[in-house]
Amino acid sequence: MKKNKWIALLLFLTLPFFLGGCRSFLVPQDKPLALNNTLLQQKNPQSKMEILSFENIGTGTVQDISYDGSTLLLLNTTEAPPITYNINLLKVSENENQLTSFVNSEKHQLSAKFDEYAKGVFYVEKGLDTGNEKSSNQLIWTSIDKSVTKTISSPEENVNSNICIVDDSSVIYSNSNNQIVMATSEGDRRIYHTVRSIPVHDIQYYPKNNAVIFTGTDPTDDQKTNLYLSEIKDGSDELSSTLIDENVINFDINRQNGSIIYTQNYGDSNRIMSYSISKGAQPSVVSEGNFTSAAYTPNGEKILYTQFSSINTKTSQSIWIMDANGKNKLQISAPLTLTSAIIAHPYKSTIYFSIEKKRETATSDTKGQPISQIYKIDYNIN
Repeated sequence: MKKNKWIALLLFLTLPFFLGGCRSFLVPQDKPLALNNTLLQQKNPQSKMEILSFENIGTGTVQDISYDGSTLLLLNTTEAPPITYNINLLKVSENENQLTSFVNSEKHQLSAKFDEYAKGVFYVEKGLDTGNEKSSNQLIWTSIDKSVTKTISSPEENVNSNICIVDDSSVIYSNSNNQIVMATSEGDRRIYHTVRSIPVHDIQYYPKNNAVIFTGTDPTDDQKTNLYLSEIKDGSDELSSTLIDENVINFDINRQNGSIIYTQNYGDSNRIMSYSISKGAQPSVVSEGNFTSAAYTPNGEKILYTQFSSINTKTSQSIWIMDANGKNKLQISAPLTLTSAIIAHPYKSTIYFSIEKKRETATSDTKGQPISQIYKIDYNIN
C-alpha cells in the first residue's frame, strides 16, 4: 500500500512536465548555447541538424553582413563613462576575427546597413536633444575608408530606423512625415507619399516590379499594423497601396522571385504567412505557432525563424530553420534573449546574432541599455 502511495506521488510530481511538453526540460532556457547534437537526438532521433560550432565572437548588436560574408556590421556602446556610441566592423575568418572602429560619436546610432558592395555604410543617427526641442533622426552615409561622410536626409526629416538597400548606391527609407524616400549616396533624392498617408514602420524594395513593400499603421485603427504593397510609377510621386494582410509583426522578401513571408498575430498565437508578388494570389499559411520573426536564407530555399515556447517567457526565443514550404522544421538553438535579428551568411550554413549577457554577468550602459554579446553558429543539415 505504501509503495502505491509513492508511485502516485511520483506521477503527480512528473505529470506537469509531460502535459507541458518536454522542451524546457531538455533545453536550458536563457543560456547562451546552441543545442548540442546529443540534445538534438534526445528531442528528435530523426533530426537532420548537426551543430558544427558555436562560439562567442565579441560584444555588440549585429546589424548586417557584407555581400561576401567577410565582415559584420555592429552597434556598440561603451560600458563606462564617457559614454560613446560606436559602429564597428568585425572581419570574421576561421583563424582570427579582427575588430575595427568605424564611427565613434556621442550621438546614438539606431541602425546600420552596408551598401550593396560594402563600399560604404548607411546608418540612422539620433540627434542630440537641445533644451525643449526634441532631436530628430538623420540618415548618414560614410565610405568604408571613412574619407567621406554625407547626411542623406534633409534637416527637417525625422527618419525611421528601418532602412532598405536598393542597389550599389541607393537606399529607401521612411520618415515621420509619412513619406517614403529613395536616395543615393551622392545626395539625389525622390520623395513619395501614399494615397492615404499611411505611417510607415518597416520597408523593403522589390526591383523587378519597382515596388515598395512596407508595414504601416492602419488608417482606421492605430492599434493595428498591416502589410502593404506599392508600385512606383514613372512620373508620379503618389503611391497607391494594396493591402496584403492585417496584424503583421514583421516580414521579409525573397528578391529572386518576389515571395514574401511574414509573421502575423492570429488570436492567441502567431503564424508565418506567405504571399507571392508575381502571382498576386491570396496569402497562405506556412506554419502556425508562437513565432516572433521569419526571414529567408540568402538563396531563398529555407526560412530562418524564431519562436517562444508557451511555457517559457516571451523574451526567450529559440532559433529554427525550415523549408520555404513550412516542412522539415529543425531547431538550431535553445531559448535565448535575442537583441538582434538573425543574420545569415550569404553562402555558408552560418548564422550570427546578438543576445543579452548571461544574467549572472549582465551589465548595462549608463542609459540602462543591455550590453549584447555576438554569437556565431555553424550548422549542417544532413
